Amino acid sequence: MKIYPLTIAMCAVSFVVTAAFAQTPSSGTKLTENLVYKKDCAKCHGKTAEGRHFGGPSLISNKTAAASVEDLRNIIANGKGRMPKYTGKLTPEEIDSLVQQIRAVNGKKTAGPTRYFWKFLAAANTSADCWQRLKKSIDKDLGAGAV
Repeated sequence: MKIYPLTIAMCAVSFVVTAAFAQTPSSGTKLTENLVYKKDCAKCHGKTAEGRHFGGPSLISNKTAAASVEDLRNIIANGKGRMPKYTGKLTPEEIDSLVQQIRAVNGKKTAGPTRYFWKFLAAANTSADCWQRLKKSIDKDLGAGAV
């Protein structure tokens, strides 16, 4: 079996970068301390994210905890019900940060921007076997579905 040095290097770099991005927000970065949350979300979901009577629902709930990362991104980006869409008002990074913090406040791990990294890695690396093994390793460490 012939091993390509570039493939091995790509796998090693991807592991380091993915591990760095796969962290949940630090304990010092809370949803209610996020400036974007304060500016755009607190008026409906409340200063404590527990919802408001005639505003948005609580973001600290079983229903929110059960929502997938993609569902949360989609709701923030495209709106739902009375919630306006924030595509164009918030950057994708700001939306990802809110999703990570909503998941963290509900006790869930979020892999963060690794979904974009996997798309890059799959396109850049012709050795699908290498990145599949790497993904399985990360899934084992972070939990299935984290990436």
